[in-house]
Amino acid sequence: MDKSIALRLFKKILLKELFQRLVIVKRRLHMTDRDLSEGIGQSANWFSDAKKNMEDIRLTSFLRILSFLKKYKPKDRPINFTSEEIQIDEIFTDQVIWLSSVYIDLKDNLHTGNGDSIYKYLKGDPEKLKGLMATLNNLNEDKEKLSEEEIIILNDLFETINLEKERENI
Repeated sequence: MDKSIALRLFKKILLKELFQRLVIVKRRLHMTDRDLSEGIGQSANWFSDAKKNMEDIRLTSFLRILSFLKKYKPKDRPINFTSEEIQIDEIFTDQVIWLSSVYIDLKDNLHTGNGDSIYKYLKGDPEKLKGLMATLNNLNEDKEKLSEEEIIILNDLFETINLEKERENI
């Protein structure tokens, strides 16, 4: 397996998971993509496009998103709306932190030439595998955003995770 392609795919997996977390928070706040985009000074479709294309947005844009989510109050509050502040761990879940560390390890290994592969991380923690499988399923729905090589690795990941799950059940 080409490690640079695996790294590129894993970056997309991480971004997909991070955008999913942002969407969950947005929904809780009854916020549209347009509200978020315009609220941080971007064009109306900016967030929607970034999410759809799994863009690696700038840190400053991400910080503006976090700040806007923190202070957002919906214009038309639903009757059941409660103004609970968002917590950073709603976005930076254990799964996002784990995916980030795997991505960083893979990137370091690519540059140092170490032999660790993406499959090394698929052993051990069933909850992380379950979360990864959910993200892979979501990414699988966006196959048009993946190269042929990334799709091959994605399918290999599905197969490896399923084999690991079978071993755990034995």
